Amino acid sequence: MNQNEIDFIKSVLGNHYSKAIIEHLNKKQIYNSNGNPFTGGALRKIVNGFNKNEDVEMEILKFTARIKKNKIVNAIKREAFIKEI
Repeated sequence: MNQNEIDFIKSVLGNHYSKAIIEHLNKKQIYNSNGNPFTGGALRKIVNGFNKNEDVEMEILKFTARIKKNKIVNAIKREAFIKEI
């Protein structure tokens, strides 16, 4: 992953992103090469670019983009709700 992607993930999910990403990967049944769920350490190595795994990287970016979109939609709904009051 490049620095822009890392910054994007951290800006959307925060610095403690591992738990959310691991839960998502487990739901999608995306596991490591041994067939086990990713550990926090292994996931951090992928996110920080120390280990390459194109499939997992793309899934993390898709997940992060979906979370960002949901946050924007919720912010718009909140603002509209407040204006109605």
